Amino acid sequence: MIRIIFGILLGLLLIALVYLFYVLQQTKAKVSYLERRYMKLLQGNSVANMETIILKRFAEIDILKKSTRTVADSLDAIGDACENAIQKVGLVKYDAFEDIGGNRSFALALLNRNYSGVVLNAIHGKDGCYTYVKEITEGKPVTMLTEEEMLALEKALRGGKTLKTDQQEVR
Repeated sequence: MIRIIFGILLGLLLIALVYLFYVLQQTKAKVSYLERRYMKLLQGNSVANMETIILKRFAEIDILKKSTRTVADSLDAIGDACENAIQKVGLVKYDAFEDIGGNRSFALALLNRNYSGVVLNAIHGKDGCYTYVKEITEGKPVTMLTEEEMLALEKALRGGKTLKTDQQEVR
């Protein structure tokens, strides 16, 4: 009876030994795989050298972050500066007087991003040229506009699209 128990125990120990050998082979394969990846990562560099390389890359990332912040701040400043820059233009050329041809008179609308600005009207006659300026606030004139000034303003508000009038096509 002791022989039977001893045989069973010996069989179980043999099965456990085979299983442990299998687990050992699997672990060895995983360690070998990780070792190959580690060596590829180092690629001839020592661990101390890798630490230096990593710290250098972190420093470069910090420099890039600061540069990005500087560029973003510059873009914000440019956007703020462009707030009042002329962005919308409308031009209408016309004859102010019947006896003077050549469309020498003109109305010019100059507006910023907020549709505020001025309308310039230059009237050319035989005895000289007279220029008038009228203020525009948020797309609306502060004072009355002539027909040509209104056409120039509408053209600027519409982004330079062609408008048709009774007299002529205005571009």
